[in-house]
Amino acid sequence: MAKLVMGIMYSDKRLFEEVKKVLEEKFGNVEDFVSYDFNFTKYYEEEMGPDLKKDILIFEREIREEQLAEIKEYINSLEDNYKVNGNRRINIDPGYLTKEELILASNKKSNYKEEIGENIYSHLTLKFENGNCVNTPRTYPDYRTEKVQSFLTKIVKRMV
Repeated sequence: MAKLVMGIMYSDKRLFEEVKKVLEEKFGNVEDFVSYDFNFTKYYEEEMGPDLKKDILIFEREIREEQLAEIKEYINSLEDNYKVNGNRRINIDPGYLTKEELILASNKKSNYKEEIGENIYSHLTLKFENGNCVNTPRTYPDYRTEKVQSFLTKIVKRMV
């Protein structure tokens, strides 16, 4: 069993709150979260606009790791529901957290990602050794920050 994680990028706080309610109805209550300005790349600005924010949500309810592909399929359809003129207004990266690793689901194929569903891949984002975060060569820049790593380490230390 693992903690369900959602990394949510947005520029519209009201939209974020609406989507968070939808996610909580589907997956249960959020146990903890961290928020920050997402200024690590301009990649998403053309589609989603400037001044992006990101929240990482940790849900109380645990999931089985093999549920990740099914969850990503649901998230893809949820993102589609909020598109305007074909552009996403919210970007949600589901994943799971164990005492050993943080895995995020992705629709982008790559030689370092494992296929877990039809056009859905798992991305080893962080490892945890002796309660400490260890970056991988493919750790996203925001997941390398002290703020995110100390938050995730705190969650891992609370896990039984």
